[in-house]
Amino acid sequence: MANIDFSAQIMAARMKISRTAVWSSLKSAIALMLIMWTVGNFIGLSFCFLRLTGRIKVRNAGILRKAIAQKKAIVLICNHPSLWEPPWLSALFFPFYLFSARLIPVSTPDKKNYYDKCWYWVARPASIPIERGNHREEVKALRMMGKVIERRGVMVLFAEGGRTFKGTPEAMRYSLSGRKIRRFFKEGIRRLAADPDQVAFIPVWTEDGKVMPNRDRVSGFGLSFPRIWRQTIITIGEQVDLSGTQP
Repeated sequence: MANIDFSAQIMAARMKISRTAVWSSLKSAIALMLIMWTVGNFIGLSFCFLRLTGRIKVRNAGILRKAIAQKKAIVLICNHPSLWEPPWLSALFFPFYLFSARLIPVSTPDKKNYYDKCWYWVARPASIPIERGNHREEVKALRMMGKVIERRGVMVLFAEGGRTFKGTPEAMRYSLSGRKIRRFFKEGIRRLAADPDQVAFIPVWTEDGKVMPNRDRVSGFGLSFPRIWRQTIITIGEQVDLSGTQP
């Protein structure tokens, strides 16, 4: 029987897998930059126009520029009043994400309600899907978030786990000014805050003035035409240390 050089076969298989992985990563990176220079550019320019016309007002924008200069991973912790504000939160990093893949904001949409929809295809390269109720997939998503932090990337997290209006009264938390937010961080998300020297957690509060009113799917179609004559205010807070946050 002829001798079979298994080590050579294993090495060849590993090289093939390595080349496939590199090519796959390269294609993903090219697709992502193409999307940023087309869709991302359109959203960024629209954001600038809405700011110039006073339809969107950003408070404390310097905090974000300071965080970018620190070259840490950046995680925006946001409330979620409607479907109007998510693209504008990503646009806070325009035009930086056109020239640095590190600063392309990664979103964390619900897999069933958003990520798997055909119209969401354009945003998938910059998204980490969350399949709620599936522990294995939730752990996988958490690992992907960890990789974004390792490469000092940018993430947009909606701490409420959904739009505010869907929260039950017992799940709500109220500030002294009467503002309400739904839920707190889950334990898995807190693990991302283990090293504050590596991550800049920045709270962002959006007052959208009911630009896009929410509708329950039971009562009709879930989207509304944006009332862009109303003002949206995005307030950026100072960096916070979540490493010692308790459940």
